[in-house]
Amino acid sequence: MKMEERDRQIKEEGREEGERSKLLSQIQKKLGKGMTIEEIAEALEEEPAVIKELMGSL
Repeated sequence: MKMEERDRQIKEEGREEGERSKLLSQIQKKLGKGMTIEEIAEALEEEPAVIKELMGSL
């Protein structure tokens, strides 16, 4: 793998991890407000299955 490709891949992985971290933070806040999975999914424009999967890592 070329150095440029590796750098691009590392940046992409970092970006994905950052997005996941932000989404987890938003889920935690909304759970704290007593929102349901369906309400959280609608508010964050995600599928309920995605929210459930991420909640497993909280």
